[in-house]
Amino acid sequence: MEGFFKRWTLSSRAMPRILLLDDDPAYVNLMRKLAGKHGIPFTGCSSLDDLNPDFYHDYDIAIIDYNLGHVTGSEVSRYLTHFHGSVPTLIISQSTHGYADHESWPRHVKGYFLKSNGMEPLFKEAVGIFRKQSSHR
Repeated sequence: MEGFFKRWTLSSRAMPRILLLDDDPAYVNLMRKLAGKHGIPFTGCSSLDDLNPDFYHDYDIAIIDYNLGHVTGSEVSRYLTHFHGSVPTLIISQSTHGYADHESWPRHVKGYFLKSNGMEPLFKEAVGIFRKQSSHR
């Protein structure tokens, strides 16, 4: 996995700016450390209150936890899109039950990722989406 990030860093001019919204502060901190290890610009928020939606469009990829208590990640994604434009988004969760409503998600939601698959593969997926989006510009 390490080689993937090194090759990509050396062959690219920009790294994706990633926004993570997850209500587990420990998960946010671990993701922050991993992003720092790979030189990926990263902002992590543990609640909607921590998220400044005015800066949502400054990110290349948003990673949003599906279960945020009283609201789902797909609902947050719709809200942010409505008021602030779309950013490619990955919905993450600890279970597969959130995937059931995937057909109603906004088009910019690019996938559903199980947290149990690991953080490195999640970053790899996010970087892959960014690279694909960048190549279409």
